Amino acid sequence: MPRQKGSASEQLKRQQLLQDMIHTSHCMLSESQFERKNQHAEETNELQLDGGFPVPKDAFTTPDINAFGQSFRDYDAESERQRSVEEFYRRQHINQTYDFVKRMRMEYEKLNKAEMGIWECCELLNEVVDESDPDLDEPQIQHLLQSAEAIRKDYPNEDWLHLTALIHDLGKILTLPQFGGLPQWAVVGDTFPLGCAFDESNVHHKYFKDNADYKCPAYNTKNGIYTEGCGLDNVAMSWGHDDYMYMVAKKNGITLPSAGLFIIRYHSFYPLHKEGAYTHLMNEEDFENLKWLKVFNKYDLYSKSKVLVDVETVKPYYLSLIQKCWLLLFISALTSSCLGILFFCAKFHSNSPFPKPQTLFHFSICDEFASFLMAHTLHKTLSYLTILYFTFSFASRDHHDFSIVDSDFYADYTPPSPPPPPPLPHPPSLSCQDGLNGTGSLAATCDLNSTLVFTGDVYIEGKGTLNILPGANLSCAVPGCAILINVSDEFSLQSGAAIVAGTVLVVSRNATLFEGSVINVTGLAGAPPAQTSGTPSGTQGAGGGHGGRGATCVSDNTKLPDDVWGGDAYSWSSLDKPWSYGSKGGTTSKEENYGGEGGGRIKFVVVDSIDVSGNLLANGGDGGIKGGGGSGGSIYVKAHRMTGTGTISATGGSGFAGGGGGRVSINVFSRHDNTNFFIHGGISLGCSGNAGAAGTYYDAVPRSLTICNHNLSTQTDTLLLEFPKVPLWTNVYVQNQAKALFPLYWSRVQVGGLIRLTFGSVLSFGLAHYGSSEFELMAEELLMSDSIYGALRMSVKIHLMLNSKMLIDANGDSIVATSILEASNLVVLKDSSIIHSNANLGVHGQCFLNLSGAGNLIEAQHLILSLFYSINVGPGSVLRGPLEATGDDMMSPKLYCEVENCPAELFHPPEDCNVNSSLAFTLQICRVEDVIVEGTITGSVVHFHWIRNVDVSHSGVISVSGLGCTGGLGRGRYSENGIGGGGGHGGYGGDGYYNGNFIEGGTSYGDADFPCELGSGSGNNSLGGATAGGGIIVMGSMEHSLSSLTLNGSLRADGESFGDDTRGKDGGIASGIGPGGGSGGTVLLFIQTLALGNSSIVSTAGGQGSPSGGGGGGGGRIHFHWSNIPVGDEYVPLASVNGSIVTGLLNYCGNGIAVCGIEYDLIWLMVHGFLDKVDKPLQLRPVLMLPFLDKLIGGIGGGQGLPGKNGSISGSACPRGLYGIFCEECPVGTYKNVSGSDRALCHDCPLNELPHRAIYISVRGGVAETPCPYKCLSDRYHMPNCYTAFEELVYTFGGPWLFGLLLLGLLILLALVLSVARMKYVAGDDPPAVTPARNDTRLNHSFPFLESLNEIMETNRCEESQNHVHRLYFQGPNTFSEPWLLPHCPPEQVKDIVYEDAFNRFVDDINSLATYHWWEGSIYSILCIIAYPLAWSWLQRCRRKKLQKLRDFVRSEYDHSCLRSCRSRALYEGLKVAATSDLMLAYLDFFLGGDEKRPDLAPRLYQRFPMSIIFGGDGSYMSPFSLHSDNILTSIMSQSVPPTTWYRLVAGLNAQLRLTRRGHLKITFGPVISWLDVYANPKLATYGVCVDLAWFQPTASGYCQFGLVVYATENESMSSSCEGYDDSRMTEKQTCLPLSLRNPDLVGLVISMLLLGDFILVLLTLLQMYSLSLLSFFLVLFVLPLGVLFPFPSGISALFGQGPRRSAGLARLYALWNLMSLVNVVVAFFCGFIHYTAHSHNKLSNFRSWNFSMDESEWWMLPTGLTLCKIIQARLVDCHVANQEIQDPSLYSTDTNVFWNS
Repeated sequence: MPRQKGSASEQLKRQQLLQDMIHTSHCMLSESQFERKNQHAEETNELQLDGGFPVPKDAFTTPDINAFGQSFRDYDAESERQRSVEEFYRRQHINQTYDFVKRMRMEYEKLNKAEMGIWECCELLNEVVDESDPDLDEPQIQHLLQSAEAIRKDYPNEDWLHLTALIHDLGKILTLPQFGGLPQWAVVGDTFPLGCAFDESNVHHKYFKDNADYKCPAYNTKNGIYTEGCGLDNVAMSWGHDDYMYMVAKKNGITLPSAGLFIIRYHSFYPLHKEGAYTHLMNEEDFENLKWLKVFNKYDLYSKSKVLVDVETVKPYYLSLIQKCWLLLFISALTSSCLGILFFCAKFHSNSPFPKPQTLFHFSICDEFASFLMAHTLHKTLSYLTILYFTFSFASRDHHDFSIVDSDFYADYTPPSPPPPPPLPHPPSLSCQDGLNGTGSLAATCDLNSTLVFTGDVYIEGKGTLNILPGANLSCAVPGCAILINVSDEFSLQSGAAIVAGTVLVVSRNATLFEGSVINVTGLAGAPPAQTSGTPSGTQGAGGGHGGRGATCVSDNTKLPDDVWGGDAYSWSSLDKPWSYGSKGGTTSKEENYGGEGGGRIKFVVVDSIDVSGNLLANGGDGGIKGGGGSGGSIYVKAHRMTGTGTISATGGSGFAGGGGGRVSINVFSRHDNTNFFIHGGISLGCSGNAGAAGTYYDAVPRSLTICNHNLSTQTDTLLLEFPKVPLWTNVYVQNQAKALFPLYWSRVQVGGLIRLTFGSVLSFGLAHYGSSEFELMAEELLMSDSIYGALRMSVKIHLMLNSKMLIDANGDSIVATSILEASNLVVLKDSSIIHSNANLGVHGQCFLNLSGAGNLIEAQHLILSLFYSINVGPGSVLRGPLEATGDDMMSPKLYCEVENCPAELFHPPEDCNVNSSLAFTLQICRVEDVIVEGTITGSVVHFHWIRNVDVSHSGVISVSGLGCTGGLGRGRYSENGIGGGGGHGGYGGDGYYNGNFIEGGTSYGDADFPCELGSGSGNNSLGGATAGGGIIVMGSMEHSLSSLTLNGSLRADGESFGDDTRGKDGGIASGIGPGGGSGGTVLLFIQTLALGNSSIVSTAGGQGSPSGGGGGGGGRIHFHWSNIPVGDEYVPLASVNGSIVTGLLNYCGNGIAVCGIEYDLIWLMVHGFLDKVDKPLQLRPVLMLPFLDKLIGGIGGGQGLPGKNGSISGSACPRGLYGIFCEECPVGTYKNVSGSDRALCHDCPLNELPHRAIYISVRGGVAETPCPYKCLSDRYHMPNCYTAFEELVYTFGGPWLFGLLLLGLLILLALVLSVARMKYVAGDDPPAVTPARNDTRLNHSFPFLESLNEIMETNRCEESQNHVHRLYFQGPNTFSEPWLLPHCPPEQVKDIVYEDAFNRFVDDINSLATYHWWEGSIYSILCIIAYPLAWSWLQRCRRKKLQKLRDFVRSEYDHSCLRSCRSRALYEGLKVAATSDLMLAYLDFFLGGDEKRPDLAPRLYQRFPMSIIFGGDGSYMSPFSLHSDNILTSIMSQSVPPTTWYRLVAGLNAQLRLTRRGHLKITFGPVISWLDVYANPKLATYGVCVDLAWFQPTASGYCQFGLVVYATENESMSSSCEGYDDSRMTEKQTCLPLSLRNPDLVGLVISMLLLGDFILVLLTLLQMYSLSLLSFFLVLFVLPLGVLFPFPSGISALFGQGPRRSAGLARLYALWNLMSLVNVVVAFFCGFIHYTAHSHNKLSNFRSWNFSMDESEWWMLPTGLTLCKIIQARLVDCHVANQEIQDPSLYSTDTNVFWNS
């Protein structure tokens, strides 16, 4: 019926709306509040900021450095960040001009870019980093939250300031493309005024000189185009996010205080609030607002940090703040009209909690329009004009009877709500003293200290404070009596005080209920709303209803249990602001109403804070044993802040049947209370298990609804009706045995957070009488506890089930047979939770589905699981489709049993994964990344579509066994008595046997290479005991194959057996008459990789026939369809199979399976049969028996029935190079160049294409063509011919013979070139022979050792011999261990010319100089071990340096103070040091100075006799003995012996001494002594001189020096006897003259050839060693270190040495190197032998006729050749040394005359 204009109900609704809107705009901070806060700060001693506002003691403190370790806003610090900031300000200062700002404001004031909410805008700032900020480089949303959180900590009550901080930088979205994509210099950075002079306090002021305004005179004065004190609102600021956000806030009518808007616009105006510039442009309001800006700036600047705010943690607070303060940010084409209306409506609010009567009409209309606009955003201009028309026209009218219902605006239809409660009474207010017996005044402070009892409604109003002191009570114990308290300041109910009435309403600024205080409206309800049925009828004693239904303890056999209850629930639409009385309970007597009264109403409307430490009670009254309990009443609390630990209770009353709970709503922005809430139903004394239903508790700020029955068991429902759509409720909690119901035929339940059912609670949907009832549920999280009725469409983020059930009953209605459960994040079933549908069920999600353990079950007739990331079926959990007990109704799946062609969806399933009962699938898992099966998945047609990985663990089972067709294409035949043959499929069904006749089994059908059929059954489904075939398991599809299948459990598609399965049992067979077994089904796998564990089973076995003679079922079919088989280098093994090793043929032997035959290299893949092998044998790798193949067999026949035949197993045709079911690589040494799977297609590779030392190798993807790939036996052999490096060199030049010839020719050629170069070099550079001083005798080149006379320093003057006094030889061989040593005490010959003491000091100095350093000897010792030739060279070098030091010391450093001659001391010529050429013998010569004046000096030769001449050298190979005769010795001897004779004597003696060897001195000195006797002494005797071989006193270490003793002959006879000495004694003692003496050039040529050959053989040997191994190469090269290489350079040096003596010395060193290199050759022998021994077993028999390393047996040839070469070199080097040292053959003449006369 249309509502009449101006009706009472409309007026009541308007009044109610008005009261609900009181004090809603908490974001508006009035000027008076500003003043109060500032005044409070001035009157207290709290800490003051720059703005003059108090902060707590633990306030935010400003840090010293920013996130980059520098001072805040330090624009001069050197860093990469600072350089980019400076560049930013350069661009900003140049481009920000007055004209630019005007253009930007004109463009952006249209607000036509986008429309979005504040938080959505905040999240956009994740993409913005402020380039102008030197203190932070994080996204700007972090800066907003850091600032807001810092302010929130210090100013918790200034929520407007929190919001200001949150939105102050939102304008930075101007940098994003959707908002124009402005450059950062036009959005961020410090702001500054334009149109006046640029102040120097601006950052980087220097860049303003390039600004166009800088050159304009009108803009360059202090005030510019403005006047002093004009106000900043009239000043054009540089364009940026500050000005833009200020513009948006102003045009959208955001009701922030002026200080908030001032902060938004000027927070980047640092020259003002930091430097104090531009204050001349400010007015008084600007100065006041600047205080708050300075407060804000502290948090805006110093809160920047690298420590990020957790956005998700603080997000709920700011979302609630935004919604609380109506801050919906319109940045689009939304004009200011709509919000202007809201602003206009807000102007009608007054400071009084109740509006004046004359404003009631206008505000109610505005309020309705505001609500309408907030719910429905209007975009068209016509709508705006219509709204403005209604608003302003109605505001000017005088009558109050307009109703919005009469207008043309229509919204969605909703069921009519109960009429609003009657208006509150408004009697005249009582005074403090007269009416209340208190003290004081209600205008100031009124204290009540007495108990007052009223009999009617009470109204108390005042602008002051009301305190009800301890013990004072205000009581009106009349049902429905109201006590209304309206004070402007404080209200307090102190401990022990109480208020008792039917309605209590308190309106104040603050309210305090002390502990022990109580407001009690229990059982004092007035009349409940009309048109409600809260009070039960009849005499059943049922409870009253309100928030929840009242209970009843009387059953009605004519009704369903769910259709019986007491009083009904009501006031659902006002549960957020409850204001209804509770209902009275029923009675059990017609004569008297024993029912308990309903609970009353309590409402608090508090502007700031309420403390509930007392009790608020609105419980229903008790009905006792004869009456039902009354329902709970209503409690509504609205405040900004709430504290306390009291109790708020609206429970149902107890009685014969308990009353329903009431309704409680709390609308408090900031809750800090620990209040206890009770809304449970009353206890039923008549039926303890069915208490009244729970009421509702609504928390308005988080928008959460709680239904809690305080663990009182109930069967009565709390009704949940339509949920609000704008805004959504956040959370719904049903807990503690509560039972909630959506009693709607169709409903949509949507919440923003979670729906949670815990502790035995129940949530039911739909109508019990209508199975077709539907509902949709959408939430973030769903934790359910029990049942669901009707079809289901549910959308949640998280669905958790703990020991709970979800039951979906379609009641056979196919129209609503499909239910959908969507969970975007998580579905978890735990502790035997069940989701059951007797129709179709789809479970969709985006994250995880987890059936965590035993007893968990999801089942339906058709079950689809899709879109999850992962599905985990835990141990003991089950996925089932269809149901176990399925009938023939329309909900049961229809299988394609009689269809010959397979359904196309098996190979090409639809992509949408929707529930479609027309498809063949009974259970499908679709579009899931990973499926982990530890429990059971069972169905008739199980399909895995678009799955990446399936992992079936050891306990996991995927089974379609016995769920196929009872009939089918291969159904068995049966006789009249029911005995029949088995069903056929992959193999024929076994024949049944009865009374001597066989009953034919079913036939085989389907395609073995691509099976897709269901297994067939016994065919007699009309009889009991009929068996069914196996179902079908399909994994993957043609388009989307399974990435991997890991199977450790089982895949089963077995046929059904008759009765109990007896396979494998011992003993008798159970008796019974029945059909044969069902045939196995199909396992069709579209997969890419497969891994089968040891315990895995893939089974399509036939079922067992009945014991009375039923035939066994035939085996099923298994097919592996490999998708995208990789080939070539991309190939990876498709299958990993771990199984038993078997090489036999499975047959039926007796009663079991046994190995009855052996056949090598071939395995018949048995598809479960015991008599016959498979029709189409397949070959796999030899000796591999798959672990599941014993399950691919036909069923056992019962009695004399025959077993079923084997089924089939197949795989995709393998590409080239691969074979077998699993497409493995062909065996090594075979290739396959055609497509197919047969092993015979892998042919052997030709052996003639395989090189020696090579073997065939496997390659990825198999070998598809010849030649087959191979590799060499070792890395030392090189492809393609597997040669060693040496062999590659040999065969590069044509093979061994040709290579040898080329090498020989090259050797001869190089030797000739080397010899020619040597002869030319040596001949051209050989200096002319030096002719020593002589009288008449010529010197020729037959005496090479005499050339050393001129090489001995300081002995080339003949006159020195005239002054020579004595030669003193050094002792010792001049080694590191035994250096040269001069003896102390001068000899007799020089005592007259030296001072003995001075001489001894001189000897000490000389001996000290002659000693070597320790490290020189250490180096020598090390080199002796490593390479002796190097040690010898080091020794000679040290000897040479030592001799030079001695010479320098005697010649220039020593003052010759030991000499008596003054002239000698002055000229430094009295002493000379010299040494032999081998540096082993040194001597000191003494000379006269010429001023001695002694004629007996110098002595003559005969005065010197006997005279000692010591040999140089030590008789070693490198230093042979030799006699060195210099000019002095020659001159002295020439006094008796002619020089020519003496020279010849020295040369001959040295020729003999060079053959003397240390260690064999007795033997080798014999020829020397003989030569002296035969050649020397006879000749010298003619001159009265004789020489003898002598050895001299040894040193302390035993070293002896050898030499000659020259003395005069004693008589003539001796002289004659010497002359007549027979020289025939020398004949047989002379050594044969070496060949080299006859042809030295030939020897040089041969040595050159051998030297080059040696070097080439060394290189070839090293190459051979490298071919053996790198270790061998290094061993030969470095043992001795590089010894094998040094002979060549030393030999070249010897051949090209200048001078015979130098050349001989180098040749001896060459010989030493040649000898030492034999150690390296020996190492080469060992390496070759060891390698040959270690690898001899790999030697190949077929090798070339002459190949010295092809088969490793000629490893010795190169080292042997090198050894021979070195031996020959050693001999020839000796010849070469002889050539150089003895160039006159006559020195070895046996004729003394020839010797002396040559």
